[in-house]
Amino acid sequence: MTWLVILTLASSPSGIEVPPAEQRVLPVQADLSGVAGLGERSAAGFALYVGAAGGPARASGMPFGGIGFEFVHAVGFLPFRTSYGAQFRAGWAWAHDDKRGRELMPDVMVFLRVTPFVGSNVGFGDGGLPPGIQYAKGKDGVLGLRIGVAVTAPWWTSTLLFHRPFAAERGPFGELINVLSSLLLAPFALLNHVELVGELIDVPNASTITLRLGCGF
Repeated sequence: MTWLVILTLASSPSGIEVPPAEQRVLPVQADLSGVAGLGERSAAGFALYVGAAGGPARASGMPFGGIGFEFVHAVGFLPFRTSYGAQFRAGWAWAHDDKRGRELMPDVMVFLRVTPFVGSNVGFGDGGLPPGIQYAKGKDGVLGLRIGVAVTAPWWTSTLLFHRPFAAERGPFGELINVLSSLLLAPFALLNHVELVGELIDVPNASTITLRLGCGF
C-alpha cells in the first residue's frame, strides 16, 4: 500500500514539486558618485565603491550585507585629497516578482554604510586649508570614519533606458523620436544613487557632512 501511494504521487502532475533554487542578491555592488560638502568644509570630488554583497532574494524584500573598497578624491578646503577605506553596508532590497534569474539585481536598495578610512595629501601640499583647521604636515595621514545612509534604484535606470516613452516606436519618424528621447533621458537615467554621509576625522574643526549623487547597482 505504501509503495502504491509513492508511485501515485510520483506519476501524478499534482504530486510533490521540487522547489526552484533560491535566488540571491547579485553578489557584486558598485557605485560612482559626485561628492559635495554640506558643512563648513565645502568640498567637491568623486567617490568610487566596488564590493561584494550577499543575502537571500525574495520579491517581498530581502536583507543583505556587503563589504568592499571605497576610493574618494576631492578638491577644495581639505586636510587630504585622496582617501581609501573599507566600506561595510547592511540594508534591505526590493525586486519585482517577474525576475526569475538565479542572481537577482534588486530594483531598489536602502542601506546604512560605515567606512573607516585613511586620507592622504601626498603631492597636494597642505590643501589650501582655511583658518581654524590645523594641519601642520601635508604629507601625514588622516584617520577618519564615514557613516551614512544611501538609496540605489537600478529600476529607475532600467525604466528610463528600456521602458521610456517612445521606446517602442517604429518607422523613420518613430526611430527619430526614439533616439531623441534616449539622448534626453539618459543623463537622468544614470542618476540612481544618493547618499548622505557624515565624515568624522582626527583634525580639529574639519569633520563635515557630504551629499553624493551618482550611478550604482
